[in-house]
Amino acid sequence: MANSQVVAGGRGRGKIRWSGKVVEEDVIDSDQVKVFNWEEAKKAVSEISSCPVYEPGGQIAMTEVEREVYCKVADIVKGNNLQVPQAISVVLHRFLDTCQDPYLTVFSMAVLSSDFKEGKAKGLTWNLLNSFQSFLASRQASLAPPDLVLKDRVFFRFSRQPSVSILKLAIKVFRLTDNKLRYKEAVVRMCEDGNFKTGCDVAVGLQLFDQFSVHIFCLPLLLMDKPSTMDSYLDKSTESVAEMVSFLDYLSAEENAQRVSDLISKYPMIKPVGASKLSYKPLDRMIKKMSEKWSLDTGLYPATSIRWARGDLYYWVKQMFSLDSEQGSLQLINWRELMERKVKDSKDMQDLLVNTLLGFDVEEARFWSNKYELGYFKNQEAEEEPDWEKDIVREESVEYYQLSMSTDRIMFVDTREQFMRFIDVISDPSVTLVGLDAEFMSSHSDQKISLLQLSTDKEAFLLDWEVLPSCLEEEDFAALAAKLFARPEVLIVGYGVWGDIKLLAKSFTQLSNLVTTSKSILDLETLKSKVITLLSLPHTTVRGLSGLCQSVMGLPLSKTDQISDWSRRPLRQSQLTYAALDALVCLEIHQASKAMAKERGVSKELDEMFINAMKKIVKDKKDPKNRDKVTRADLEENIPSLVEPLLTTPSPPQAMQLVCDDMLQGLCRRLRLFGVDCLALDNGQDHLECVGLATGQVPRYVLSRGAPAARIAKRLPPGHTLDIKSNDLDMQVEEVFRYFSIVADTGDLFSRCVLCNGGHYYLLDRGVLLQLADRLVAKQSRYTMEIGVEEEEEELREKEDLEMDRFNDDFESDSDREPGFQVSDYNPRMKVEEQEKRWVTVQVTSYYTGVDRVGKVNLFTGETEEGVVVQVECVARTTMEKYSQFWVCGKCGRVYFEGSHWGKATEKLKSTISQTPNINRDFRQKEGSI
Repeated sequence: MANSQVVAGGRGRGKIRWSGKVVEEDVIDSDQVKVFNWEEAKKAVSEISSCPVYEPGGQIAMTEVEREVYCKVADIVKGNNLQVPQAISVVLHRFLDTCQDPYLTVFSMAVLSSDFKEGKAKGLTWNLLNSFQSFLASRQASLAPPDLVLKDRVFFRFSRQPSVSILKLAIKVFRLTDNKLRYKEAVVRMCEDGNFKTGCDVAVGLQLFDQFSVHIFCLPLLLMDKPSTMDSYLDKSTESVAEMVSFLDYLSAEENAQRVSDLISKYPMIKPVGASKLSYKPLDRMIKKMSEKWSLDTGLYPATSIRWARGDLYYWVKQMFSLDSEQGSLQLINWRELMERKVKDSKDMQDLLVNTLLGFDVEEARFWSNKYELGYFKNQEAEEEPDWEKDIVREESVEYYQLSMSTDRIMFVDTREQFMRFIDVISDPSVTLVGLDAEFMSSHSDQKISLLQLSTDKEAFLLDWEVLPSCLEEEDFAALAAKLFARPEVLIVGYGVWGDIKLLAKSFTQLSNLVTTSKSILDLETLKSKVITLLSLPHTTVRGLSGLCQSVMGLPLSKTDQISDWSRRPLRQSQLTYAALDALVCLEIHQASKAMAKERGVSKELDEMFINAMKKIVKDKKDPKNRDKVTRADLEENIPSLVEPLLTTPSPPQAMQLVCDDMLQGLCRRLRLFGVDCLALDNGQDHLECVGLATGQVPRYVLSRGAPAARIAKRLPPGHTLDIKSNDLDMQVEEVFRYFSIVADTGDLFSRCVLCNGGHYYLLDRGVLLQLADRLVAKQSRYTMEIGVEEEEEELREKEDLEMDRFNDDFESDSDREPGFQVSDYNPRMKVEEQEKRWVTVQVTSYYTGVDRVGKVNLFTGETEEGVVVQVECVARTTMEKYSQFWVCGKCGRVYFEGSHWGKATEKLKSTISQTPNINRDFRQKEGSI
């Protein structure tokens, strides 16, 4: 990899070397930041024998014989049948055997083919190269390789056509990789001309991995929002990955905005549509993804590591001492062990811990200040350090389910001899039922299993994975997989057990196939509500395995030791007991459920439920919506878990004011579609901010889920918080309609903007919208000529479907994210004072007042009289010409029209209207029978 130094940093932050390391230098004013130094970059990769700047050779032409063969091949391709490759080979191979230079012949035919510039998949060009490849497979040894002049011509010609697959095929067929270093400087020249994607594709095709700095094409591709192209190079360039992560870490510092701006300024030919993804959170996701994928050392991203560690530290302090903590039963001894592990010997982290604690618990801050001799309480007398082992557990006087076997039946396995004894026990044919659980330590950088608990009805084994890997042989791992997980006659029962198995497989390469080889696995987590309903057991607000244990066994589990430093040795007896119980209780719940089912006469139904749950479900990866969803039958089956409707008098959507928690942003958009006045928290906002919106000037009911819903409900009047149960978007809407007795009709559709919740629209006819579009195009053309940027053909083609894609994202998506456009971020453009303003009068329909009024739109600036710009750029020209009327949101400027999505929304509304009464009726019937 080249070692030259090229400035790519920003003001006062240093140079970025090819290695990605930051070297401090004198402060540089941002005005002095220059474009990327391509001359230095070319010098850094130049070779003694580099490819020429321009294509060598003369005009390309086919001989009469070559043209005759070419026409035959073209006729075969037009036939478009399965025999095309074989038919072409018969014609082309016979001819090439008579040619003096088959390489030159195929080059001429391919470059002059009718679809060369189109890059057509499986077209004429591709078939010529593909057939030539099979020809070379049997004759290459007897053929002289192509000369450098021909290779250079191949490089120039095929890098200019649009198909990446044809480019890579040509590189392979004409053996350009034999002289791949020759083309390094040419790749840099491509990027200098702004062809970053082509440069990356060529580098991948030539296998020039780890030969270029990420500043050549990787970072520009990131700015252009083409990460998949960038990844094709990074996937096989480990040094470049390290450089990229280091630079992303550099961008993530406090000066993020300035550093990203400096980066953009270095590539003036780029339209930086992906720059928004270089802010803090997206950068964190990218760094985390790369660090996990390539198992990178945290030393490559120190700033990010420190930021993650600080956030993690604050989280655990808040969980321990905040009044809103969901970890009320967390033991102080466990928490202190975790903190000791997290801060380690870092003076900065120790200081941060004490400073954070000062905002929550001064006495605890004093304890850590004294422990690390930080001197925060110099004027205070030193207190005797408390005995952690005698620390009182902060726990209410609640009776918990206890371990039913004596503690001497718990076997801690940390030697090979003990492990082999465990294998012998588990291999016994009489062992047909095993409870399983796992404990692990988790962080941003990795998730590592520490303990695997397996229990029979007689004894429990705790496998110590902090020690065992160092003393086990390869065959020992194989024995564990074969004699436990791969035995169909042994039923392994657990709660979230598939997650534990996946973690075990991820932790050790010897067990990497464990997920696919595991046979009889029963995950109680997926069956919790079904088992409780089938056996008519009492519902509980306690979550997880503890809640299931309370319903089936009568008492919850104590989770005081759940959050512990499981990597610390030796483990305390309370931790050993806790770990053994989590495995054993799964086995006991399974047995107790079967006994209850027999008593209630539903054994057949329970057995069928267990069998179905054990079947592995193969999901279609191409369909992102093919996720676990609660079906309508499941929803109606679990009607007892739904709360009684709050309102009984039917009301229209416009009369309802709601606010959605941040995990229900998709539901918020759907409710707006049906006319409900609905707000939503942005990602990252605290759940309790719903309370402020609900008690504001306009009172609102709150929609949330799970633990956040419970926390919000404590701060609002009874019934003012609805805990949404379903995972399916359509049925979430039905839950809301049922609870608030909302009755909607098709006239309510789109009465509110799904993007911003606006409730009034400007009615524009086709002519007005076309004038606005023409004016926008004229303004963009002048701007484009000024800066010399051309819009890509691909973007022009995609724009025709842009408005449909955006609607589908809002309407069909179950995503918990709001659209990229946030109303809170929207600022109307400054009004342009012109000598003459061209206003047209239009009708404005308001769903606030129900009264229409007269409004105005400026054809010159594209603004409404309220200063909102019409988003005409998001509507394709063909759409404008197809429909006669358009509705423009008066709050954000989004344009709506009665396309096919209007019909979709109508059908969804009809389905909701027809289903909600049925659920209400069934709810009342089941309530009466309970």
